[in-house]
Amino acid sequence: MRNTIYIVIILILSCGCEENYTKKNKIEIQEKKEISYNKKSEPTENKKTVLVEQNFNESIFEKVYIKHTEINSLKEYDGIQSTVIDLGKTEFEYGIEEIRKGDSIVLLFERLINDGKPIPKSKILDTILINNLKENEFISLGLCQKNKVYDGQILAIIERTKNDSDLEYHSNVIKAWKADVESKKFEMITELKEIECVNESFGL
Repeated sequence: MRNTIYIVIILILSCGCEENYTKKNKIEIQEKKEISYNKKSEPTENKKTVLVEQNFNESIFEKVYIKHTEINSLKEYDGIQSTVIDLGKTEFEYGIEEIRKGDSIVLLFERLINDGKPIPKSKILDTILINNLKENEFISLGLCQKNKVYDGQILAIIERTKNDSDLEYHSNVIKAWKADVESKKFEMITELKEIECVNESFGL
């Protein structure tokens, strides 16, 4: 009788251990599947356009610089224009720069690093590559508004017209982006009819 009780107790313990082991294995397998799924499902559409340095095989987004020519893959690009983004603060934290090499244009969305020195350093947050700008098109930085409200984060490609000097604002916008200080990326603006940019040649 006593032997029979021992056997029953051993069987109960064995089942309990097997059940716990099975549950533990199921949890581990589920966790591995979730981890694998997360890695596989990482979004790729929001990835930045990366220019890789030829000598160092290093992303330009890791560089801190005073001039863009300090970055090996951009050293042959000439600076065309630049602007800081006015967010109403005492110090400017972000800027946009247009650089060009032949027909290739790169727009840089930069974080300004103020380290107490007269000239701030910069770090690239995002880029736009433009290779098909026409002769009658130009890029406007920091002069645009949306629905009549100024927004220094907006930049646009504008098509020139014959009566440009008579226009206070350019409204013939071909493409526009927002250098979004929240997402740290250039965001495409689809409603172009809402965008106007100050005509610096107005009245000249």
